[in-house]
Amino acid sequence: MSNDDKYELVGESPQMRDVRRRIDMVSKSSTNVLIVGETGTGKELVARQIHAKSRYSEGPFVDVNCGAIPREIVESELFGSERGGFTGAHDRPGAFELANGGTLFLDELGAMPPETQPKFLRAVEYKRFRRVGGREEIKVNVRVLSATNNTNIYNDPNFRKDLYYRLGRYIIRIVPLRERPEDIVPIAILYIEMLNRENNYRVALDDLTHPLLMEYNWPGNVRDLQVVLERACIDSTNSVLTHDIIAEKIMERKEEAGKISPNVPETQRLSYIVADELYRNIVDERASFWDVVRVPYNNHYIDKSVLRALVDIGLKKTKGNYKLLARMFNIAPDNRTEYNGFLSFLRRNDAHLNFRSYRK
Repeated sequence: MSNDDKYELVGESPQMRDVRRRIDMVSKSSTNVLIVGETGTGKELVARQIHAKSRYSEGPFVDVNCGAIPREIVESELFGSERGGFTGAHDRPGAFELANGGTLFLDELGAMPPETQPKFLRAVEYKRFRRVGGREEIKVNVRVLSATNNTNIYNDPNFRKDLYYRLGRYIIRIVPLRERPEDIVPIAILYIEMLNRENNYRVALDDLTHPLLMEYNWPGNVRDLQVVLERACIDSTNSVLTHDIIAEKIMERKEEAGKISPNVPETQRLSYIVADELYRNIVDERASFWDVVRVPYNNHYIDKSVLRALVDIGLKKTKGNYKLLARMFNIAPDNRTEYNGFLSFLRRNDAHLNFRSYRK
């Protein structure tokens, strides 16, 4: 495998096949492209793929993170400066100039200060600009690609609509990892191969980890997955990344995000990982409690410890109120038959926890 694996777009989900199709189509043109997606979905990878397949590929690929540049020096970073332009300024090319003949990629586009946007718009439109403190116009041949995690940037009052139209002539949207679970394992395998190569590891992913990887919702997307895998590779005591080590690292990420209390005993942590996913499906996706919990429980796909963990998570939210818990789990507490059936199911399976302990 080549050293360019880190820039490879992995996945055969319909969504990723469509992204690759759109990359192939837009790469043939010089059109400016806006890439939209949550943090960690791979927006820079898409930009690099467009650059590599375009007629600008022989030129430089210059990336600028608008959110990482102090507001007072954004213009000099983009357009360069000349001696005397401001205190401490010296002759220096900016990103536009450095990208001449190639691609300028702007990440976190929404963080560009409003006062910089008119000058940037003009530079994009006319392919010419002046350095900060300069008098002569500099002409460049640059393709501009940009990215944002703000799916509603069009309605952002701090972002000019005319700049949006100029940069978003063509839009590629990347869906989050949780919406294309079939891509998770191939991405994980490729990343482990890269870690093996870079660190002289000899580690492989146990097939038993696949359901766990696919069930987790990866709030940080591919970047989140990479953190879990890298930590697992470092801490693994054998050549196989087992279900237990992956579960442990997912739990660490949940603790960091405040989703699982670090006080949960080690022996119960896996149950809470699964329960947290069930909770998300029921509450966030408005799924049926009976479909998500009772059916897999009766088929022995989940056990009593997971059911108890799910109820525990819910009662902590409702402060021990079972009627609110039922409503949260999409069960109508006013429907006596369904509500009593819910309570009876919990009691039969030792998951009707003492509500008083949650009201302290």
